[in-house]
Amino acid sequence: MYLVPVRFASALLLAAALGGCASDVPPDVFIAFGEDFEDYPTWTSFDRGVDPIPPSHEAASFLYVDPMPPSGSPEFPVGTRIVREQRVGEDPAGWVLHAMVKRGGGFNADGAPGWEFFGLALADDGRPFIAWRGTGPADGDGYTAPDGGEVLSCNQCHGSATYNDSVLSPVLDLTALP
Repeated sequence: MYLVPVRFASALLLAAALGGCASDVPPDVFIAFGEDFEDYPTWTSFDRGVDPIPPSHEAASFLYVDPMPPSGSPEFPVGTRIVREQRVGEDPAGWVLHAMVKRGGGFNADGAPGWEFFGLALADDGRPFIAWRGTGPADGDGYTAPDGGEVLSCNQCHGSATYNDSVLSPVLDLTALP
């Protein structure tokens, strides 16, 4: 039996290729690919204005979520995608996009459990593509702490938000979602 992390939509194809069946594929894993972010502007969105959650960079911040968790959920479901778009200037080429995807399957157990982080960039045609992915960006790349001190990794902040399934934004507080 093979236990290979796959996207939900690929489960049957992978199982067939491995000579097994769909029941051999773990149901609690979602692997995001570039195309999984292409339609992010159509997801449920929240205009945060200048975001109080670091790093604000003094830019307008927008959150996009798909799917929204069911009311009363104690956690975001596997497959949830969250994109934070920071509009630095009018030209989308200067915008900063980060994402987190609820990958599940025990991924990132020592940080923000179940979550994978992404740096996204916009191609000339406006479509997002994955610049980096994992438990955080490459060494030395990250956010400067609000006090201007050390460079922080994704897990340093999100891993401390266990009270809300590692999601920091107040507009996505699980206890307040309808």
